[in-house]
Amino acid sequence: MSAPMVVLALAQPARAGQPPASRDEAPPVADDAIEPVPIRAPAPRPTSGALHVESTAHGARLVAESLDDDTGGPSTVELGPLPVHASLPAGRWRLRTESAGYQPWSLDVTIVAGEPLTLEVEPELIEDAWLELRAANEASEGAEVSLDGELLCGLPCRERVEPGKHRVAVRKRRHKPLDFPLRMNQADEVTLDVRLQPSTSRAPAVLTGALGLTTLVAGVTFTTLGVQAQRSLAADLDGFGQYDRDDPRFENGRRDLNVGIAMWGATAGLTALTLYYLLHQPGEASRADKRRRNLAVQLDGVAPLVSPLGSGLGVGLGARLRF
Repeated sequence: MSAPMVVLALAQPARAGQPPASRDEAPPVADDAIEPVPIRAPAPRPTSGALHVESTAHGARLVAESLDDDTGGPSTVELGPLPVHASLPAGRWRLRTESAGYQPWSLDVTIVAGEPLTLEVEPELIEDAWLELRAANEASEGAEVSLDGELLCGLPCRERVEPGKHRVAVRKRRHKPLDFPLRMNQADEVTLDVRLQPSTSRAPAVLTGALGLTTLVAGVTFTTLGVQAQRSLAADLDGFGQYDRDDPRFENGRRDLNVGIAMWGATAGLTALTLYYLLHQPGEASRADKRRRNLAVQLDGVAPLVSPLGSGLGVGLGARLRF
């Protein structure tokens, strides 16, 4: 908007050949006797200053909090992700960064009206990494999550863990378990969408296990009876005792040993069948869909993804990995 103009009317001298005007008579005025003369008002004094914050921590958000009570504006201003080029009212401000991947950082500055302020901010990375586990279905809620054999949390949860190689286990009663390796890097954020599936009924395993225990007891019993018959016959032979071929110990001992051998065979078969029912889980397996990004790296909203299965480095917005 242009500055206001003040127009002044300036009197021009009388032209030659015209009689001078008397005091009582108004002098004649020519058509071009009044000329506009622009006068520009002074520019208003600035009330804010420019703030330029440079940083390699792209994506970390910068917030300004006013330390004065008379700024006439909001006490907290969201300046957006770094780097930042903004304008703030003159006064004292506290700048701080908000990012899950960086250590807390703050700095008190003074904004001078009409003058730029340039800063270089380099917040430090967090020492740990973030592991977030979410329940992808209702059946997964409340499952226990263990990290390296120690209870970590219950689904859903978000915890900070140390960088390095870890072993994650997800367990819930009557559901198929999950157990897989996971590598965490400094300032990583790994999100796991866990979907547990119901486990197969253990009734067949219980039945075959009970039958196996019964055959085991029977095998031990008949084997013991057969061995006792053999020892009895051997003792009579050593003592020069008399017995004939119709002695019932021959038949009973042979029968008991044969039955015992059959029971041992049945026990072995039932044991294998019990293990099969315990370990074999038909149907869809439990799984976890994984997404990984490094909180210290922001490339126009695209985060790098690293697969734990050794497929190399890729770039994308998400990944689905089945363990």
